[in-house]
Amino acid sequence: MVKKSFFLAALLFLPGTGVADGVSVTGFANFVATQSQHGKGALIRDPDELDFNRFSDVAVQFSSRISSKLSVTAQVIARGSEDWSPDIEWAYASYDFNNDWRLNVGHQRVPFFFYSDIKDVGYAYPWIEPPESVYNIASESFDGINLMYRKRYMGATVEVQSIYGTMTENVDDRNVDRLEIRGKDTYGANVQIQYNDFTLRAGHFRSTMTVKNDTMTLLASPWLPGEQTYEDILLNDETVSFSALGFKWQQDSHTLFSEMTEVRYGDSIFADRERNFYISYAYNLGLFTPHITWGRTIEENTFISQSRVPLDSPITQGLQQAVLLNGRDISFQQGGLRYDVSAESSLKFELLREKARNTGEVERVVRIGMTVVF
Repeated sequence: MVKKSFFLAALLFLPGTGVADGVSVTGFANFVATQSQHGKGALIRDPDELDFNRFSDVAVQFSSRISSKLSVTAQVIARGSEDWSPDIEWAYASYDFNNDWRLNVGHQRVPFFFYSDIKDVGYAYPWIEPPESVYNIASESFDGINLMYRKRYMGATVEVQSIYGTMTENVDDRNVDRLEIRGKDTYGANVQIQYNDFTLRAGHFRSTMTVKNDTMTLLASPWLPGEQTYEDILLNDETVSFSALGFKWQQDSHTLFSEMTEVRYGDSIFADRERNFYISYAYNLGLFTPHITWGRTIEENTFISQSRVPLDSPITQGLQQAVLLNGRDISFQQGGLRYDVSAESSLKFELLREKARNTGEVERVVRIGMTVVF
């Protein structure tokens, strides 16, 4: 991946392409220290020891306008959680039909959320990172097309994005085995309307997904391919849907924003439906911005309640534990303070408390970070 990253950067500056003269280079960096107290929680799972890598990253973005209508964009990011190995986050071309319509083609981010495009740019919002109750999603990039429309109507700004493509993601996490995620026929749209101080946003996306994981394969081994329980454990060509609704109100020094999402996994043993929600308030005091956030994640699992595995079946203890652990009901409260050091950097401090309502387990997390744009 390192070679691919530097190869892409080299293409942008290749003599004779006409690109080097008009290349715009920007970037951002987030350096975060996090410390978990009183055990491990079920949502954040921060390490007990002081950690400087999990939420830290550095990125450089290259943009170049080839003509009055055509431009290219590429972003290379290195994350501390991935041993600082550079990876291509974005690589796409944009074509402007006119002032209202634009088409993006290539590797880009699915517009699930308010902050999808700037999710990694910590300087753009008050938190150290957007609330995990909503933004903690395994796969969020796709290869394909994104048709965008933007127009003003009677004082309101209307934005629409429609996508189609495929999703491919390999997720490495300290808490789970490596996940290989493949999504075909990924499509959907969102609509955002801004009027004066209010912004409303709604979206819906669907994908035919396959998820491969060594633990899931092992848990399914007592059954044969084609048996209902085997198919329930393995997410194989299942239709997964994602729906989102959000609003934002900003007036003078006050900002109130909220997002809620629902993910349906089809016939999955671990969670039929997952609902996520947060509401956050921030108040700007010049260089300082205090903020508070409350959120919740609820996973509904009908696998046990519907008795889809008979009591006398050869279900393993590991499978029983996996099913129970994934029926999560987690709430969190978060408070923090942002201090703007300059027009390009800020210091942030956060305290977070989460509680797993189904187990009573509590985790407290302290985070301190610096965010920079350049």
